[in-house]
Amino acid sequence: MCKRANFRRYANGLLKPYGKENRKLFGTELHEYLKKHIVGTKENYFYSLKEAEDHSPFKTLKDALGYLKSNYEGLEQSNNKTLYRSLHYGDWLNRAFQFYKKEKLAGTIKRTWEDLLSKEIKINDSYARKLRAVAKVLGGYDGFKRIGLPFFELHKYLKEIENMLTTDSEVAEFWKQTN
Repeated sequence: MCKRANFRRYANGLLKPYGKENRKLFGTELHEYLKKHIVGTKENYFYSLKEAEDHSPFKTLKDALGYLKSNYEGLEQSNNKTLYRSLHYGDWLNRAFQFYKKEKLAGTIKRTWEDLLSKEIKINDSYARKLRAVAKVLGGYDGFKRIGLPFFELHKYLKEIENMLTTDSEVAEFWKQTN
């Protein structure tokens, strides 16, 4: 096969670099792949955000933005260890967005959500949307907090994971467990 044909196949998502196949995982195969990447036990994956559990729920958008800003650096540092921090951060973003919508409707804030994210937290809107989407889908499944994959690897399979969890009750029950 000529180089041009290989490039076209690669560009169309049929090949990964170095000739590895690029095929999506589904169902049981995806479940087994994710299980292989579980790291640690409950005790050593809850290490990084103990302060988050002790923090009372946000009362205002200002509180939420301050907390998100102070924890963003830690999120970036731990992204390749477990998804625990990413899932919590996405949940915080979802809660902050609810405060934003409330204040926007009340007319107490004129800025856009994207502007708040970029100026106050220094997080890219696209990345924040991905964090929020993953947290929304996987929020009730504590088992995902133990997965030792980069955030973007999990995000790549988000639709397939959501389908897997809604169509297979045994798999969904497995991922609801924390140990």
